[in-house]
Amino acid sequence: MNKKWGALALAVTCAFGIVGCASNSDKPAEDVIAAIEAGDLTLEDAVKKNYVTQKWADEYIESNSVPATSKMEAGKVGEFETTTLDGNVFTLGSMPKAAYVAFVDLSDESAEEFMNNLASVYTTVQGNGADVIVCAKTDENTDHYRSMPFTIISYSDSLKEALGSFSEMAEGLPITGAWFVNGSFISAWNAGIDTATFAEESAIYADLASVDEYEQTDAQPSGSQDTEMGSENDDADSEGEEAAGMIG
Repeated sequence: MNKKWGALALAVTCAFGIVGCASNSDKPAEDVIAAIEAGDLTLEDAVKKNYVTQKWADEYIESNSVPATSKMEAGKVGEFETTTLDGNVFTLGSMPKAAYVAFVDLSDESAEEFMNNLASVYTTVQGNGADVIVCAKTDENTDHYRSMPFTIISYSDSLKEALGSFSEMAEGLPITGAWFVNGSFISAWNAGIDTATFAEESAIYADLASVDEYEQTDAQPSGSQDTEMGSENDDADSEGEEAAGMIG
Protein backbone atom coordinates (compact mmCIF):
# COMPACT_ATOMS: atom_id res chain seq x y z
CA MET A 1 0.00 0.00 0.00
CA ASN A 2 1.27 3.42 -0.88
CA LYS A 3 2.89 4.87 2.23
CA LYS A 4 1.43 8.33 1.76
CA TRP A 5 -2.07 6.89 1.16
CA GLY A 6 -1.83 4.94 4.39
CA ALA A 7 -0.57 7.90 6.38
CA LEU A 8 -3.35 10.06 5.03
CA ALA A 9 -5.98 7.52 6.05
CA LEU A 10 -4.57 7.41 9.55
CA ALA A 11 -4.34 11.20 9.71
CA VAL A 12 -8.00 11.88 9.16
CA THR A 13 -9.84 8.90 10.71
CA CYS A 14 -9.87 6.98 14.01
CA ALA A 15 -9.93 3.18 13.95
CA PHE A 16 -12.04 2.02 16.88
CA GLY A 17 -12.36 -1.54 15.57
CA ILE A 18 -15.53 -3.54 14.99
CA VAL A 19 -17.22 -6.53 16.52
CA GLY A 20 -16.43 -9.77 14.76
CA CYS A 21 -14.12 -10.49 11.85
CA ALA A 22 -15.04 -10.47 8.19
CA SER A 23 -13.35 -12.80 5.74
CA ASN A 24 -10.97 -11.53 3.08
CA SER A 25 -13.46 -11.57 0.23
CA ASP A 26 -14.39 -9.23 -2.60
CA LYS A 27 -17.63 -8.41 -0.79
CA PRO A 28 -16.96 -7.42 2.85
CA ALA A 29 -19.43 -8.00 5.63
CA GLU A 30 -22.07 -5.30 6.05
CA ASP A 31 -20.74 -4.26 9.46
CA VAL A 32 -17.29 -3.74 7.93
CA ILE A 33 -18.66 -1.49 5.19
CA ALA A 34 -20.73 0.41 7.74
CA ALA A 35 -17.66 0.97 9.93
CA ILE A 36 -15.64 2.26 6.96
CA GLU A 37 -18.41 4.61 5.84
CA ALA A 38 -18.86 5.91 9.39
CA GLY A 39 -15.13 6.63 9.70
CA ASP A 40 -14.69 4.12 12.54
CA LEU A 41 -12.40 1.89 10.47
CA THR A 42 -9.76 3.01 7.98
CA LEU A 43 -9.35 1.23 4.68
CA GLU A 44 -5.72 0.59 5.54
CA ASP A 45 -6.63 -1.23 8.75
CA ALA A 46 -9.43 -3.09 7.00
CA VAL A 47 -6.93 -4.48 4.49
CA LYS A 48 -4.31 -5.29 7.16
CA LYS A 49 -6.88 -7.19 9.22
CA ASN A 50 -8.20 -9.02 6.14
CA TYR A 51 -11.65 -7.47 6.48
CA VAL A 52 -11.44 -6.39 2.82
CA THR A 53 -9.21 -7.13 -0.14
CA GLN A 54 -6.83 -4.58 -1.60
CA LYS A 55 -8.85 -4.75 -4.81
CA TRP A 56 -12.06 -3.83 -2.99
CA ALA A 57 -10.30 -0.98 -1.15
CA ASP A 58 -8.94 0.44 -4.42
CA GLU A 59 -12.37 0.26 -6.02
CA TYR A 60 -13.94 1.94 -2.98
CA ILE A 61 -11.46 4.81 -3.17
CA GLU A 62 -12.07 5.29 -6.88
CA SER A 63 -15.86 5.25 -6.54
CA ASN A 64 -15.78 7.81 -3.72
CA SER A 65 -13.22 10.21 -5.15
CA VAL A 66 -14.02 13.92 -5.13
CA PRO A 67 -12.38 16.38 -7.56
CA ALA A 68 -9.99 18.81 -5.93
CA THR A 69 -11.89 21.75 -7.38
CA SER A 70 -15.09 20.61 -5.65
CA LYS A 71 -13.24 20.08 -2.38
CA MET A 72 -11.69 23.53 -2.51
CA GLU A 73 -14.93 25.28 -3.47
CA ALA A 74 -16.83 23.63 -0.61
CA GLY A 75 -14.20 24.54 1.95
CA LYS A 76 -13.42 28.14 1.03
CA VAL A 77 -13.09 30.75 3.76
CA GLY A 78 -14.06 34.35 3.05
CA GLU A 79 -12.07 37.47 3.78
CA PHE A 80 -11.82 38.31 7.47
CA GLU A 81 -9.93 40.45 9.93
CA THR A 82 -9.03 39.67 13.51
CA THR A 83 -6.06 40.15 15.84
CA THR A 84 -3.38 38.01 17.46
CA LEU A 85 -2.89 37.93 21.23
CA ASP A 86 -0.25 40.62 20.73
CA GLY A 87 -2.76 42.90 19.02
CA ASN A 88 -1.42 42.49 15.49
CA VAL A 89 -3.90 42.44 12.63
CA PHE A 90 -4.46 38.99 11.15
CA THR A 91 -6.40 38.41 7.92
CA LEU A 92 -7.07 35.68 5.39
CA GLY A 93 -3.91 36.84 3.65
CA SER A 94 -1.95 36.09 6.83
CA MET A 95 -2.90 32.43 6.73
CA PRO A 96 -0.13 29.95 5.88
CA LYS A 97 -0.52 27.85 2.74
CA ALA A 98 -0.98 24.75 4.89
CA ALA A 99 -2.03 24.95 8.52
CA TYR A 100 -3.91 23.02 11.16
CA VAL A 101 -6.47 25.51 12.43
CA ALA A 102 -7.90 24.79 15.87
CA PHE A 103 -10.80 26.60 17.50
CA VAL A 104 -10.30 26.36 21.24
CA ASP A 105 -12.08 27.49 24.38
CA LEU A 106 -8.94 28.20 26.38
CA SER A 107 -10.91 28.16 29.62
CA ASP A 108 -11.94 24.54 29.11
CA GLU A 109 -10.25 21.96 31.34
CA SER A 110 -8.99 20.01 28.32
CA ALA A 111 -7.40 23.03 26.64
CA GLU A 112 -4.02 22.87 28.36
CA GLU A 113 -3.32 19.29 27.34
CA PHE A 114 -4.39 20.02 23.78
CA MET A 115 -2.24 23.15 23.54
CA ASN A 116 0.77 21.37 25.01
CA ASN A 117 0.34 18.54 22.51
CA LEU A 118 0.36 21.06 19.66
CA ALA A 119 3.44 22.75 21.08
CA SER A 120 5.27 19.42 21.39
CA VAL A 121 5.03 18.72 17.66
CA TYR A 122 5.14 22.27 16.35
CA THR A 123 8.83 22.38 15.44
CA THR A 124 8.47 19.24 13.36
CA VAL A 125 5.31 20.55 11.71
CA GLN A 126 7.13 23.74 10.71
CA GLY A 127 10.02 21.68 9.38
CA ASN A 128 7.57 19.85 7.16
CA GLY A 129 6.39 23.12 5.63
CA ALA A 130 3.10 23.45 7.52
CA ASP A 131 1.93 25.57 10.45
CA VAL A 132 -0.52 25.73 13.34
CA ILE A 133 -3.04 28.48 14.02
CA VAL A 134 -5.16 28.47 17.17
CA CYS A 135 -8.29 30.58 17.35
CA ALA A 136 -9.28 31.47 20.91
CA LYS A 137 -13.06 31.36 21.07
CA THR A 138 -13.22 33.50 24.24
CA ASP A 139 -10.93 35.99 25.94
CA GLU A 140 -10.70 33.86 29.08
CA ASN A 141 -7.31 32.46 30.07
CA THR A 142 -5.54 33.77 26.97
CA ASP A 143 -2.63 35.20 28.97
CA HIS A 144 -1.74 31.70 30.13
CA TYR A 145 -0.92 30.72 26.55
CA ARG A 146 1.07 33.71 25.35
CA SER A 147 4.28 31.69 25.39
CA MET A 148 2.99 29.11 22.93
CA PRO A 149 5.21 28.88 19.82
CA PHE A 150 2.36 29.13 17.30
CA THR A 151 0.05 32.01 16.45
CA ILE A 152 -3.10 32.48 18.52
CA ILE A 153 -5.85 34.69 17.09
CA SER A 154 -9.24 35.89 18.35
CA TYR A 155 -12.55 34.51 17.10
CA SER A 156 -13.91 37.79 15.78
CA ASP A 157 -17.33 38.41 14.25
CA SER A 158 -15.56 38.93 10.94
CA LEU A 159 -13.93 35.51 11.15
CA LYS A 160 -17.19 33.86 12.15
CA GLU A 161 -18.90 35.34 9.11
CA ALA A 162 -16.04 34.29 6.85
CA LEU A 163 -16.35 30.69 8.02
CA GLY A 164 -19.92 30.46 6.76
CA SER A 165 -21.42 27.10 7.72
CA PHE A 166 -18.08 26.04 9.18
CA SER A 167 -18.83 28.33 12.14
CA GLU A 168 -21.11 25.58 13.44
CA MET A 169 -18.16 23.20 13.46
CA ALA A 170 -15.90 25.79 15.09
CA GLU A 171 -18.38 26.53 17.87
CA GLY A 172 -19.86 23.08 18.45
CA LEU A 173 -17.18 21.71 20.81
CA PRO A 174 -14.69 23.25 23.27
CA ILE A 175 -11.90 22.07 20.97
CA THR A 176 -12.16 21.32 17.28
CA GLY A 177 -9.92 21.76 14.27
CA ALA A 178 -9.25 20.93 10.64
CA TRP A 179 -6.54 21.29 8.03
CA PHE A 180 -6.58 24.46 5.94
CA VAL A 181 -4.85 24.48 2.54
CA ASN A 182 -4.60 27.51 0.25
CA GLY A 183 -7.74 29.24 1.46
CA SER A 184 -9.95 26.23 2.13
CA PHE A 185 -10.66 23.70 4.85
CA ILE A 186 -10.16 20.33 3.18
CA SER A 187 -9.97 17.77 5.98
CA ALA A 188 -12.42 16.20 8.38
CA TRP A 189 -12.92 18.15 11.60
CA ASN A 190 -11.69 16.55 14.81
CA ALA A 191 -11.66 17.22 18.53
CA GLY A 192 -7.98 16.51 19.13
CA ILE A 193 -4.71 15.42 17.58
CA ASP A 194 -2.67 12.23 17.67
CA THR A 195 0.88 13.39 18.36
CA ALA A 196 2.21 10.09 17.00
CA THR A 197 0.90 10.80 13.48
CA PHE A 198 0.40 14.56 13.41
CA ALA A 199 3.86 15.38 12.07
CA GLU A 200 3.52 13.00 9.12
CA GLU A 201 0.02 14.32 8.55
CA SER A 202 1.38 17.87 8.36
CA ALA A 203 3.83 16.85 5.64
CA ILE A 204 0.99 15.46 3.55
CA TYR A 205 -1.00 18.69 3.71
CA ALA A 206 2.11 20.75 3.02
CA ASP A 207 2.63 18.66 -0.11
CA LEU A 208 -0.99 19.21 -1.15
CA ALA A 209 -0.52 22.97 -0.82
CA SER A 210 2.08 22.83 -3.59
CA VAL A 211 -0.07 20.82 -6.01
CA ASP A 212 -1.51 22.82 -8.91
CA GLU A 213 -5.12 21.85 -8.18
CA TYR A 214 -4.79 23.37 -4.73
CA GLU A 215 -3.66 26.84 -5.74
CA GLN A 216 -5.66 29.50 -3.90
CA THR A 217 -8.43 31.28 -5.76
CA ASP A 218 -10.58 34.25 -4.73
CA ALA A 219 -11.94 33.41 -1.28
CA GLN A 220 -15.70 33.11 -0.79
CA PRO A 221 -17.72 32.09 2.27
CA SER A 222 -17.56 28.38 2.86
CA GLY A 223 -20.39 25.99 2.21
CA SER A 224 -20.79 22.45 3.51
CA GLN A 225 -18.34 19.78 4.54
CA ASP A 226 -17.63 16.67 2.48
CA THR A 227 -16.42 13.55 4.22
CA GLU A 228 -15.98 11.14 1.34
CA MET A 229 -12.70 9.42 0.59
CA GLY A 230 -10.76 9.80 -2.61
CA SER A 231 -7.81 8.13 -4.32
CA GLU A 232 -4.20 8.98 -5.08
CA ASN A 233 -2.06 8.07 -8.07
CA ASP A 234 1.66 8.43 -8.55
CA ASP A 235 1.63 11.37 -10.95
CA ALA A 236 1.85 14.78 -9.28
CA ASP A 237 -1.01 16.33 -11.22
CA SER A 238 -3.56 13.83 -9.92
CA GLU A 239 -2.21 13.51 -6.38
CA GLY A 240 -3.94 16.57 -4.93
CA GLU A 241 -7.27 15.83 -6.62
CA GLU A 242 -7.55 12.23 -5.52
CA ALA A 243 -6.10 12.64 -2.07
CA ALA A 244 -8.67 15.37 -1.49
CA GLY A 245 -11.47 12.86 -1.36
CA MET A 246 -9.73 10.91 1.39
CA ILE A 247 -9.04 14.00 3.43
CA GLY A 248 -12.51 15.29 3.69
